Amino acid sequence: MASFRVALGSRLFPFTIASAIAICPIWAAHFVRGTEAESSPSHVALSTPGQSSPQRAGGTSKDIRRRKILYMEGAPRLEPKFIQRSRDGVADPQVVILQRTADRKYLRLNVDGPDELRDGFPRTSEELFAYRGLILGPIEASAFTPEQHQMIADFVGVRGGGLLVLGGEQSFGEGGWSGTPLAHVAPVIIASTETGRPAVAEQLRVRPTAEGLNHAATQIADSTSEAIRLWQELPDVTSVNRVDTKPDAVTLLAGTDTSGREQVVLAVQTQRRGKAAAFMIQDSWRWAVTRKVDSPVHEKFWRSLLAWLVDGVPD
Repeated sequence: MASFRVALGSRLFPFTIASAIAICPIWAAHFVRGTEAESSPSHVALSTPGQSSPQRAGGTSKDIRRRKILYMEGAPRLEPKFIQRSRDGVADPQVVILQRTADRKYLRLNVDGPDELRDGFPRTSEELFAYRGLILGPIEASAFTPEQHQMIADFVGVRGGGLLVLGGEQSFGEGGWSGTPLAHVAPVIIASTETGRPAVAEQLRVRPTAEGLNHAATQIADSTSEAIRLWQELPDVTSVNRVDTKPDAVTLLAGTDTSGREQVVLAVQTQRRGKAAAFMIQDSWRWAVTRKVDSPVHEKFWRSLLAWLVDGVPD
């Protein structure tokens, strides 16, 4: 029976999947609610027994044999669950998920040991640069220190890594990211939004652009005709972030709302050293639960996008 190691503090405890499922409600109650008396972050980490634990939190990229992507989420939601599911059986790149569950409390998934990301998002460039890819899900800009903001931009411009920013109510302008270092390296223009304005989700029918049909990041079929057919069968998804692309960026996916207006869904930009992408959809998981049970689009899309994100990124 498959088993996992669960990291509580600095110790690892082995669990079978059955026992993990059995105690999962207890974890949820403790790690989401927490207590005000706690003085340090609490974490749960799941990693497979076969993974090595070559480095502590401050390790360098030379310590990592597989290409690793750090995926940060500001709150529990369905998107990371389905992204992980789309990668069943895929060991490389390794996606390490850091999900905030409450103030200063995190769920860590697929880490190499109990010390990886123990204190949350990396606080040094050395720790962050150990990863080849960085995904930022919806999380407010104020959750990061000024030093971390600069590290995120340097991850692209200095380290030469791949950055992917996902859409949501706390992403882009809606999350207060306008004017931050990330805004300078993102492939889209992040404009400020009215404070306190409720986010309005627009329903979108997503289609590839001419560039998207042939780009490595959006490959979902062996032929163009098959790809067009698969995209046409997908259900609508939603976005709360309306943006424009920068002059040197390329739009790979576009969406049409119920009024017939088109907007950017996926834009990418290769920079002098690294690369950056912006995916405006907040619920691509809907592609995985389409009525067409055998649809491979969600799985193939995320596998292609993440492979592109770290392709060519130096050690």
